[in-house]
Amino acid sequence: MKQTCCGQPMANSGYEHLTTGCDSNFITNFAEFDYIVSPSGSCTLHVKEHLHDEKNEQLATQIRTRIFELTEFITDVLKIEKIEGIGLYLVYNHLMSLGGSIRVESKINEGTTFILTFRNTNCTN
Repeated sequence: MKQTCCGQPMANSGYEHLTTGCDSNFITNFAEFDYIVSPSGSCTLHVKEHLHDEKNEQLATQIRTRIFELTEFITDVLKIEKIEGIGLYLVYNHLMSLGGSIRVESKINEGTTFILTFRNTNCTN
C-alpha cells in the first residue's frame, strides 16, 4: 500500500495553492478503498475539509466522506465500545518508528510507570 502527505503542512504555512500534487496523489493512492483510516486527527480533518481536485472533484468529494481518524473509525464505524491495551500498542509502535523507546517499571500494589524516551534530533554535538 502507498501512503502520502495530506498537504496540511503546506496549507498551514500559507501555501495551500501548492497542495494540488498532494491532493492528486492522495486521491490516486486511496480511491479504491472503502475506508481510509488515519492516526492523525489533524490530517483527517484537513482531508475532510480541504481535499480537492479540479480534474476529479467528484472522487475527491467521495474520499472526503470515507476518511476517518483511528478512534473515530473504531467507535463510529466498527462500533467497538471497549478496547484494552491498544493505546500503549499504538504509542509503542509510533515511538519505536521515531527511534525512541519505552521502559516499564511496575510494583505490585503500587502501580506502573511508563518511561518514554525520545531521540533528540536537534542536538549539535
